[in-house]
Amino acid sequence: MNLTFFMDANHSYRRAIEVAYEKAKKNGGVDEVTARECEWIISQPEPDYVYHEVDLSPRLQPDGCTYYRMLSGRDTCEQIKIDARKRAAQNVANQMDETWKDIKKTAVDVEPELLNELSFSVDEKGTIKPVSISRPLDAKTEKLLFELLNNHSEFKKVAKEYVWLLAGLVGLTLDGLSAPYARHFADS
Repeated sequence: MNLTFFMDANHSYRRAIEVAYEKAKKNGGVDEVTARECEWIISQPEPDYVYHEVDLSPRLQPDGCTYYRMLSGRDTCEQIKIDARKRAAQNVANQMDETWKDIKKTAVDVEPELLNELSFSVDEKGTIKPVSISRPLDAKTEKLLFELLNNHSEFKKVAKEYVWLLAGLVGLTLDGLSAPYARHFADS
């Protein structure tokens, strides 16, 4: 028998199994083997390690054999949670890009050519800074853009959410800060 469960991202693997097992018991659909397996998982202490993303691509060995990495049930759940966090960070980064496009349309007192060359970065405090790709910004323009970016309440809120997502994610992933979803982050 298979035990189907939908996992709360804040639950551990053990807690997710416990919730699914209790629900299945209430519905009367647990066989003896599944019950033993669930009770064994629930009786085990939580692992004392933090799961980090692993490379799951097949490896060709010198002997010509291809090896695939398999994950335990717990590690599969942790990998799914990391993947969900990565998608959330990517969505927030995309949302910031769209907000930046809207801000550029409403900006005054800034050369239109310069606006096309500008991007932005977010530091660990959630402060948004203008970044010029081709030329340095003069102090007046930089101050104007800094205030424009940081006084936009929606953009500021999304920037803080972005930093919060990255803080709990980059240390667990293979790409870290070089991942596409971390493209706007810059140390202060």
